[in-house]
Amino acid sequence: MFHLRYRPANSEANKATFRFMQIVMENPFKKSISYFDQARKKRHLTLYDDAGVINEKEAEELLKRARKFLEHTESKLKQK
Repeated sequence: MFHLRYRPANSEANKATFRFMQIVMENPFKKSISYFDQARKKRHLTLYDDAGVINEKEAEELLKRARKFLEHTESKLKQK
């Protein structure tokens, strides 16, 4: 997002960032972006409302998807 000179509004930065990614990312990653957004919402619940909402299996899956997404994103940025 920043690479393309877009800046989200402070009050809705997370929501705007995920919406932006849904628009610009290739199809294989659109499901992962939705998954990351759901994880963000769960994280919020865990921090502020209900500890223990996220189990170890979910955390491992999130980490696996995040690494794959990061590798893809870094390779795309290097191409530009």
